Amino acid sequence: MLRGKRNVWKPNVKRTSIIVILLGAGNKAIEKRRAICRKLVNESIICLIPEDDFPSDVAPSLVEEAFLKSSDVDLIFINVES
Repeated sequence: MLRGKRNVWKPNVKRTSIIVILLGAGNKAIEKRRAICRKLVNESIICLIPEDDFPSDVAPSLVEEAFLKSSDVDLIFINVES
């Protein structure tokens, strides 16, 4: 049943730009976020990881705050580790 629904929406996803941001606590588990990002890119989804896609001289917390306030971003995954 899920596979049938996926076949219905997948053509629409290919025509739409979906932007996903993968946030995490520092550089912990960044390889996991990169692997997820590669999978999303393979599905034609725009995926951003602040540590990889933005200048290192900008504090990650400022980048994260800007994303959270942006209406251009469709989905944000926050992986909080403490």
